[in-house]
Amino acid sequence: MQIERDIQQLEKVYNDIKERTENLIHTQSLDWYIQTLGILCNYLPYVNEQMARSKRCLNQRKKLAYESVADEFQNKKHFSPMLIKDYVNTICQQEHYWYDLSERISRTLVHSIDSLRTIISALKEEFKISNYH
Repeated sequence: MQIERDIQQLEKVYNDIKERTENLIHTQSLDWYIQTLGILCNYLPYVNEQMARSKRCLNQRKKLAYESVADEFQNKKHFSPMLIKDYVNTICQQEHYWYDLSERISRTLVHSIDSLRTIISALKEEFKISNYH
């Protein structure tokens, strides 16, 4: 199924980001930081596209699920709105996971990119200061 492949690809991206960001504190090479910044920036459009696609699929799936629930419970006298909402969320759990994963990876990328920019700026300043002495 396409959703499962997209989730697997996002998980690979996440693992790569995790490995790269764990190395931030161990590396002092400016070239490595710049290269890593480029790689993370290249991931961002893909992850944001996944977030948009997953949100669209989630909303479509919810619509179908609510229509299904309405048909199923039409003859019943009363069902709690929370019960129906929980039921629909259970039906849409894979789409929720896909969306949550892509959203969290996107946030992680943004924060990691900001951190790398800060590190690169600090290294530049340190280089300038060291050249004055």
